[in-house]
Amino acid sequence: MDSQRYEIAFSQIDFATDAAVEEVLSPAKVSGGAAKGAGAGAGSPGVAGSGAGSGVAALGASAPWGAEVIGQPRALEALRMGVRIRSKGYNVWVSGAPGTGRRTAVLRVLTDEPGGVDRLRDIGFVYDFEAPLEPRMLSFAAGKGREFKRDLHRLVETLKEIVRLQAESDSQKKTESDLVAEREEAENTRLGAFEAELAADGFRAVQVEAGDGGGAMDIVPLAVIGGGAAVIGGGGAAAVEGAAATGDGAAAVDKGGAAGGEGATGSEGATGGAGAAGGGGATSGGRAIPEGRATPVRGVGAAGGKGAAPAKGATGRKGAAAKGAAAAKGAAAKGANDQDGEAISANSALPEGEGGAAAIEETTFERLQELVASGAMREEEYNDLRTRWYAHMDKMRAIFAELRRGRAELDERLRSLREEALAPLVAAETKLLSKTWNVPAITAWLSSLEKDVLGHLWIFHDLPAGRKGPPRRRSPALSRYGINLVIDRGAADRPPVVIENHPSLSNLFGFVEPKPEEDGDTRTAYLRIRSGTFLQAAGGYLVLRAEDILSDEEVWVRLKRALQDGKVEIQPREGPYGAAAWLKPEAVPADVKVILVGGEGTYDALYQADPDFQKLFKIHAEFDSTMPRSIEGLRDYAAFASKIVSEEELLPIDAGGLAAVVEEGMRLAEYRDRLSTRFGLIADLLRESAYRAQVRNSSVIDGESVREAVAVRAHLANLPEEKLEEMIATGEIIMQVDGRATGRVNGLAVHDRGYYAFGLPAVISAQVSPGEGGVINIEGESGLSGEIYDKAVLIVEGFIRSRYARDFPLGVTASICFEQSYTAIEGDSASSTAVYALLSAIAGIPIRQDIAVTGSMNQTGQVQPVGGVNEKVEGFFRVCRQAGFTGSQGVMIPRSNASNLILPREIREAIRAGKFHIWTVASIDEGLEVLAGIEAGRPNERGEFAPDSFNGRVRRELQRMAKTVKNYTG
Repeated sequence: MDSQRYEIAFSQIDFATDAAVEEVLSPAKVSGGAAKGAGAGAGSPGVAGSGAGSGVAALGASAPWGAEVIGQPRALEALRMGVRIRSKGYNVWVSGAPGTGRRTAVLRVLTDEPGGVDRLRDIGFVYDFEAPLEPRMLSFAAGKGREFKRDLHRLVETLKEIVRLQAESDSQKKTESDLVAEREEAENTRLGAFEAELAADGFRAVQVEAGDGGGAMDIVPLAVIGGGAAVIGGGGAAAVEGAAATGDGAAAVDKGGAAGGEGATGSEGATGGAGAAGGGGATSGGRAIPEGRATPVRGVGAAGGKGAAPAKGATGRKGAAAKGAAAAKGAAAKGANDQDGEAISANSALPEGEGGAAAIEETTFERLQELVASGAMREEEYNDLRTRWYAHMDKMRAIFAELRRGRAELDERLRSLREEALAPLVAAETKLLSKTWNVPAITAWLSSLEKDVLGHLWIFHDLPAGRKGPPRRRSPALSRYGINLVIDRGAADRPPVVIENHPSLSNLFGFVEPKPEEDGDTRTAYLRIRSGTFLQAAGGYLVLRAEDILSDEEVWVRLKRALQDGKVEIQPREGPYGAAAWLKPEAVPADVKVILVGGEGTYDALYQADPDFQKLFKIHAEFDSTMPRSIEGLRDYAAFASKIVSEEELLPIDAGGLAAVVEEGMRLAEYRDRLSTRFGLIADLLRESAYRAQVRNSSVIDGESVREAVAVRAHLANLPEEKLEEMIATGEIIMQVDGRATGRVNGLAVHDRGYYAFGLPAVISAQVSPGEGGVINIEGESGLSGEIYDKAVLIVEGFIRSRYARDFPLGVTASICFEQSYTAIEGDSASSTAVYALLSAIAGIPIRQDIAVTGSMNQTGQVQPVGGVNEKVEGFFRVCRQAGFTGSQGVMIPRSNASNLILPREIREAIRAGKFHIWTVASIDEGLEVLAGIEAGRPNERGEFAPDSFNGRVRRELQRMAKTVKNYTG
């Protein structure tokens, strides 16, 4: 059987890219075609020669890349429709293979959209005086936010000046001074009466230090101390260690308790001075002193001597003691004044009088307890003194509470006076601002600001010179009357286009800065609100990568909610001080057109799985990975190459280099009549080709530089390929590349590393015997096959049954195996190969081993196209080259894959020279004829084949096996 009729001719696999590029870049085409008006000789700097080389530069200059997105008319139409329909839900999902210009196309379409700022708004947050934890949002026309912020600042400064001027007015000062003086006079009167009451009862009010460094008031008892050793006691007299009374007619007594001479009295005004404690009938300051009780009073005086009495005005004025008053050296009590009114210390010497020396001093209950313990003081007297002390303490607390209430009433009255005076002025200023910004939300906030100002006028006062105020806060108190302008469109002249490359929750939707632990002030919390890119894109477009959004479920949910509600909620984020969960800013309306750029197939999966997705992303812009190889496509490639060369200052590219780039574009597209639109890979090829040209000392990127760049890139990634080829060459992998064998076929598989794919032959074998097991998939039984390959094996069994066993049961047990394969097998491109091996094993007919086979099949025996056909051809070509060409070797592929052949020049030259061959078949029968060299045979009306045909032998053998099984099983 002659197989040459299935062999593909060289003319069918050749592609004249050089001639096509020369034609496109000819002077006539450039000047009269896409580059109309450009001179044929116009070249970019560094382009050597003329003609086609100058045409590349001229074409690139006259038809610059970016004027229109190349090869994506369908996607561009979808993009424009999605961008221009502002209705809810018309967000855009862009899908396609990486490198097809998806992002570039999106930016180009958005850039081409007409400008206009009518939809843009300035957004600011202000303090909410009624709800401090919920900052209020204010919205302005584009650019007006700054003006409002300036006007608000002027308002605060004006109010500060108004408050200052009002506080400095003479009438205000006099009114406040009179009220303060009146209150102080009442306080002094109340305190003076209480002090007199304490003095009359033998106590004094003193100030003591508190634990926090402040002061507190206390009441202490008083006692008389003298220079002798006698102790006064009994009858309630103050017993003081070493106190003695001397003078004419004076004696220390146990009962009656009088210390002093005959007729000793405290003179008028002695409530602030020191008087002597006398016997019966003695008085102090005009008040009768109960008999039997020594009553020291405030100040220092003499006790004893004839005529001893404190002088008039002894409350701290000059003349602390009258003539004849005497005090022992060192006996001066606290609070005594010298002639100049200065305090006399306990160690100061008082002049001695006639009657000896004595003084009144403060004592403590601990000291009195010691006297009780020593018997110098009766316990009943001590308890009585203690009871009176408690009563005075209760009264003192009540007095101080009364004074505090009075001070609060004074402060409230002063505040009311200031409010009454300032209210008309503050109202006038805020109403003026409200008239300027006549927007309901703004006027409502200004109204609440006016009320808050009147209630907090004190924060507008400057501290008097030299006076220290409370510790300064992080933010001034007046910051509550500001605005945090989170979105400012003052400089915008068109809708914003925002690209968020890291769409975390805080980056996308904004956040509230965490508050420091020591800062509990909520008045300036609104200043910590920060906007995210979603809000920054309000009125415009937000471009996101779909995989970034879908990888974070919380971000995806928040994005859908924002698109559904048309509002953004800015929430606090975690920080070193924790989350500011106490703050909840008002949600912000945001009209945003979201454009998600994703991979192929993602849109369909989401559309089926998420009902919300269907409503939110109604536009799907699909980017194709290929475009027609036409005159326009070649011009686009030339323009793109010129753009990359120019922008990155690479070596210039000539027509031969462009032809090689176009060839690689065809190979990436896997069709001879199409070009790849993965321009990211084309740009990489140009960069690497420029490098190879420099290494070769070439002044231009020529065809050899491009082909060398492709070869070097393959060499850097093909280490596993070389190792497998070496194993085939050394016999570690058992494979024949010549001769014939039964039940064995060299199949072709592609090993894809993601960034590099290569093809290698693999032996597929089949073994058969009579039985009822059917076709056994050894890979499937061992768990090394994928679902598609399992399906392919079932198709093989269906084909065998329908083709050969229509009128008898299929009594065969067959096994199919990928020999020396230890990794998973997937795909159906080896299904036709498995059939050839299986039929060869059944019929016992040897088939050629110098032909490698690829192609999938259906149950009717038709051979279907497969992917990676170029890599498969190249893989077997390299194995044959290493083993040595016999002149008969080649590859058999599906006929429908002929248009996918874009083979390297080395293989094309080998085919031209007859060293290597390619056969194309459309059916299993044609493939059998190529491999076996005999006629496959066609079935007649009864389904029978010619006895000597390949199919006839198969049918006859299957019938024999069926009879064997029947006879064996009975």
